[in-house]
Amino acid sequence: MKFSIALLSSILAVCSVTTASPVYPSSATSAETSTPADGSDSPEYPTSADLKEYCGPFDDTEVSYIKDSGKTHAKIEKMFKKLELVSYYISFEKGLTTELQQKVETMKQTSDNGLSAAEAELKMHSGILVKLEAEKQERMDKSLSLIDENKFLMGELKQYMSLDPSTNGDPTSPKTTSAYEKCHKFFLDSFMQALP
Repeated sequence: MKFSIALLSSILAVCSVTTASPVYPSSATSAETSTPADGSDSPEYPTSADLKEYCGPFDDTEVSYIKDSGKTHAKIEKMFKKLELVSYYISFEKGLTTELQQKVETMKQTSDNGLSAAEAELKMHSGILVKLEAEKQERMDKSLSLIDENKFLMGELKQYMSLDPSTNGDPTSPKTTSAYEKCHKFFLDSFMQALP
């Protein structure tokens, strides 16, 4: 059992490694700018200078759609990281449950003392496994919902931008795919830093 706990601890350590995100100038000036005072999950920045630098060619409505898409994308990324962690826990619990089932079967055949304790431990870990699998399914459903939400936002942005005559097939338009990607990445990175 001590080996199992050590294994779980090492899995937790590996899964807790985070990836670095770029720090934008306005977000690095103070800790206060990275999280809002009202407790919402929207960062207080970007400043107007950030918006001009990263989202310059887009109007307020387009920036709003891109910001919402960036926020949803960040939620999806974080949800997938949590799903990965839950999958590790499930794998661990499945292995432990299999090991405990074999132990209980062996104890039943040899009339070994401690059978009831082993059965109780098996029951406990089987319950943990059921809860983890339910959590995984819930997170998968939430991920699919967020993906649908992001598709909807992108559709709304495309529809809105199709009404703008400056974007209708003009290759010199400042509203290019790379401009969109730059703006979207700015919001994605901002929300990846701000969301729990």
